[in-house]
Amino acid sequence: MQLTRKIDYAIRIVLYLAKIGRYANSSEISDVLKVPKRFTLIILAELLQHGIVVSQKGVAGGYAFAKPDSSLLDVIHVVSSEIGINKCLCEATECERIDKKKCVVHLALADLNALIKSELDKLKVTDIAPEFLLE
Repeated sequence: MQLTRKIDYAIRIVLYLAKIGRYANSSEISDVLKVPKRFTLIILAELLQHGIVVSQKGVAGGYAFAKPDSSLLDVIHVVSSEIGINKCLCEATECERIDKKKCVVHLALADLNALIKSELDKLKVTDIAPEFLLE
């Protein structure tokens, strides 16, 4: 499984905001994290819509981390509809090979996929943010 660039950027943006503990504008976030500005704005809008971040207008405004109980899985679900190590593990995808309930490959990977999701859900943003290195 490979996380998309959007997922990677979203995780980095949330970790940055949690680490700095203040409002930061999109230009600062984009510059510090080396994320394209357009992508930063798209991701911030999605995070804002789901309450992971809040925004404030004005000179001292910008975006701030707002949901201390968020996990990495929560962040991933905001910017990606599904996470799966194989195409057949995404709910919206039908496997054209065989019935999923009888496919040994699907069943074996489903257990692994569930384990990955469980581990991502255990990784809380506030636990990881202090260790997030700013280059």
